Amino acid sequence: MILNKTAGPGNARINDDGLDTAIDRYCLQPSQAQITPLGRGLINDTYLIVGKKRSFILQEINTRVFSDPELIIHNMALLSRHISQHAPRQEPHWKHCDLVQTLDGCNFFRDRNGRFWRALRYIEHSACHEQINNRDQAREVGRALGIFHRQTADLDASKLHIALPGFHVLPDYLKKYDALPTPDLNRKHSEIEYCRAVIEAHRPDANFLEQGRDHGDYAIRCIHGDPKAGNVLFEDRTNQAVSLIDLDTVGPGLSIVDLGDCLRSCCSMAGNDRAATTIFSFRRCQGLLRGYFQKAPTVLNTKEQAAIYDALRLITFELGLRFFSDHLSGNSYFKIEQPDDNLNRALMQFQLLASIERQEQELRALLSDLS
Repeated sequence: MILNKTAGPGNARINDDGLDTAIDRYCLQPSQAQITPLGRGLINDTYLIVGKKRSFILQEINTRVFSDPELIIHNMALLSRHISQHAPRQEPHWKHCDLVQTLDGCNFFRDRNGRFWRALRYIEHSACHEQINNRDQAREVGRALGIFHRQTADLDASKLHIALPGFHVLPDYLKKYDALPTPDLNRKHSEIEYCRAVIEAHRPDANFLEQGRDHGDYAIRCIHGDPKAGNVLFEDRTNQAVSLIDLDTVGPGLSIVDLGDCLRSCCSMAGNDRAATTIFSFRRCQGLLRGYFQKAPTVLNTKEQAAIYDALRLITFELGLRFFSDHLSGNSYFKIEQPDDNLNRALMQFQLLASIERQEQELRALLSDLS
């Protein structure tokens, strides 16, 4: 789910009556607005709209994924109010991605065909990096997530809705996987069997995080839900992280899952032959964790700090499981261009998982030193 990406050149009209209707709700002179598609999101469609009076990000929410998108709007509005009223003003460069209202004062627009649209603040002179290229960038991403966790640490998570039931609940994903029909193994036999073997090997650990939560070891807090590299905005001139965007998945959850997912995304190094050379970068992990604990030194309790490594490997396993399940069920969730895209994504996550587990001793030592 990608909100704001580097915009390519373009001011061409896009042949989409629904898009034009949505722009009309936000622009006084919609016919003169410039439209640029943004990003490579796997869920939603996103556009930069540059009008005469204002510029903003316009997004169509995928209602096949988010069946009740008004829950997203509720969470975003609550988050914006909390940050503006309660968050310490220690980050003058930081910019929150607020909702932009329609011309008649609404936080969203649903057109006559049921398509759901919302607009967000356009943060100028900034861009996302789909991939993190060095330790300095990783540190900035860690700082961004640390700022978000610190700013929301005192937000009552019980007031947030769960926009995606079962999101980041690994046992639920396993149940869905187990309910899938057995695939035809005549095609991609070795890749299918490899994925199945990884899933069975990690099945015994599936309840680890839920058990810690139920025992009270890990607190339920406001989390971002998808803090990957592509959801951090960097200021063009300084290359400093200035915003954490794509807030559809904000909700109650475990902070260590957020941190683990961030590490998974930013520290993955994939080679040209896809899964075979996907590795986890220890140097980027160092940078990201240092940035995170610089900005959020007291958010996590002792037991949560001790479980960061497990959260990292389990969230990596979870995403591989989700990609593989979507491949087996006909690619109904994540967008694809080729039939085997989700299978290849699963293979890359499982290879990344193997790289993480090979470095367990070093990663645990690093976490012990930093936390």
